[in-house]
Amino acid sequence: MRCLVMLVMWTHLSSSQQTQPCPFNSMCSCRTNNSTYIRDVSCVGVPFYKLPELPHSHISHLDVVGAGLDYVDGDSLGGQVETLRLITNNIIDIADKTFASMATSLRSLDLSQNQLDEIPLQAL
Repeated sequence: MRCLVMLVMWTHLSSSQQTQPCPFNSMCSCRTNNSTYIRDVSCVGVPFYKLPELPHSHISHLDVVGAGLDYVDGDSLGGQVETLRLITNNIIDIADKTFASMATSLRSLDLSQNQLDEIPLQAL
């Protein structure tokens, strides 16, 4: 009986989250709750010269992987992001105060497999 209840709950939770193209860039995928609130954004292999402009809302996870970014600034990163993964890009520089808008929300930042010599403390 317990397994049946857990299965029903899991089915309900997974069906309430939908993955679809993002409204700000159709090559990225967004997972939403109740089709209005964006929870997760995934841009894998989508070529960017700068980060996409995000809606000013709370986003749990933002992945920009293999996009070819070489510079990151905070102009696009409005709103609150909990987990930010900018993996396997060509990032060589990060602007001052880039992550300032996420000061209270950012829990995890992954900048692995980039070309950074150092992370400027002003960016954090």
